[in-house]
Amino acid sequence: MAKNGTITGLKFDEAAIKKLLSSEEVQDDLNRRGQAIADACNADSSWGGYESGPVDGAEVASVNVWSIGENDDEARRQRLIRFMDAGA
Repeated sequence: MAKNGTITGLKFDEAAIKKLLSSEEVQDDLNRRGQAIADACNADSSWGGYESGPVDGAEVASVNVWSIGENDDEARRQRLIRFMDAGA
Protein backbone atom coordinates (compact mmCIF):
# COMPACT_ATOMS: atom_id res chain seq x y z
CA MET A 1 0.00 0.00 0.00
CA ALA A 2 1.27 3.47 -0.88
CA LYS A 3 1.90 5.85 1.96
CA ASN A 4 4.26 8.82 2.01
CA GLY A 5 6.04 7.79 -1.21
CA THR A 6 6.64 4.20 -0.05
CA ILE A 7 5.18 1.01 -1.47
CA THR A 8 6.08 -2.18 0.40
CA GLY A 9 9.51 -0.92 1.37
CA LEU A 10 10.36 0.81 -1.92
CA LYS A 11 10.93 4.56 -1.76
CA PHE A 12 10.12 6.84 -4.67
CA ASP A 13 11.43 10.32 -5.39
CA GLU A 14 8.05 12.04 -5.68
CA ALA A 15 9.56 15.29 -6.99
CA ALA A 16 11.37 13.40 -9.77
CA ILE A 17 8.18 11.53 -10.71
CA LYS A 18 6.21 14.79 -10.87
CA LYS A 19 8.99 16.36 -12.97
CA LEU A 20 8.86 13.39 -15.37
CA LEU A 21 5.06 13.47 -15.59
CA SER A 22 5.21 17.23 -16.25
CA SER A 23 7.80 16.97 -19.01
CA GLU A 24 7.26 18.11 -22.58
CA GLU A 25 8.12 14.61 -23.84
CA VAL A 26 5.34 12.99 -21.79
CA GLN A 27 2.85 15.68 -22.89
CA ASP A 28 3.85 15.17 -26.53
CA ASP A 29 3.33 11.41 -26.18
CA LEU A 30 -0.09 11.89 -24.58
CA ASN A 31 -1.07 14.39 -27.29
CA ARG A 32 -0.08 11.86 -29.98
CA ARG A 33 -2.08 9.13 -28.29
CA GLY A 34 -5.13 11.34 -27.76
CA GLN A 35 -5.08 12.49 -31.38
CA ALA A 36 -4.82 8.87 -32.59
CA ILE A 37 -7.94 8.00 -30.56
CA ALA A 38 -9.81 11.04 -31.91
CA ASP A 39 -8.75 10.16 -35.48
CA ALA A 40 -9.96 6.57 -35.10
CA CYS A 41 -13.30 7.80 -33.74
CA ASN A 42 -13.65 10.29 -36.60
CA ALA A 43 -12.86 7.62 -39.19
CA ASP A 44 -15.80 5.58 -37.83
CA SER A 45 -18.12 8.58 -37.61
CA SER A 46 -20.10 10.30 -40.36
CA TRP A 47 -20.05 13.63 -38.49
CA GLY A 48 -16.37 13.67 -37.41
CA GLY A 49 -16.80 15.61 -34.20
CA TYR A 50 -14.03 14.14 -32.02
CA GLU A 51 -11.20 16.33 -30.80
CA SER A 52 -8.18 15.97 -28.56
CA GLY A 53 -6.14 18.43 -26.57
CA PRO A 54 -4.12 19.04 -23.42
CA VAL A 55 -5.89 19.71 -20.14
CA ASP A 56 -5.53 23.37 -19.21
CA GLY A 57 -4.11 23.96 -15.74
CA ALA A 58 -3.17 20.32 -15.08
CA GLU A 59 -0.21 19.83 -12.73
CA VAL A 60 1.10 16.92 -14.79
CA ALA A 61 0.83 16.02 -18.46
CA SER A 62 -2.80 15.26 -19.33
CA VAL A 63 -4.96 14.97 -22.42
CA ASN A 64 -8.70 14.85 -23.10
CA VAL A 65 -10.54 13.36 -26.05
CA TRP A 66 -14.15 14.42 -26.45
CA SER A 67 -17.06 14.51 -28.88
CA ILE A 68 -18.50 17.80 -30.07
CA GLY A 69 -22.26 18.04 -30.40
CA GLU A 70 -23.33 14.44 -30.92
CA ASN A 71 -23.29 13.10 -27.36
CA ASP A 72 -26.33 10.87 -27.89
CA ASP A 73 -24.57 9.27 -30.89
CA GLU A 74 -21.45 8.73 -28.73
CA ALA A 75 -23.61 7.20 -26.00
CA ARG A 76 -25.04 4.68 -28.50
CA ARG A 77 -21.83 3.85 -30.36
CA GLN A 78 -19.25 4.30 -27.57
CA ARG A 79 -16.43 5.10 -29.97
CA LEU A 80 -14.20 6.60 -27.26
CA ILE A 81 -14.16 3.24 -25.47
CA ARG A 82 -13.99 1.09 -28.61
CA PHE A 83 -11.03 2.98 -30.08
CA MET A 84 -9.01 3.43 -26.87
CA ASP A 85 -6.40 0.96 -28.21
CA ALA A 86 -5.68 3.33 -31.13
CA GLY A 87 -3.72 5.40 -28.60
CA ALA A 88 -1.44 2.53 -27.63
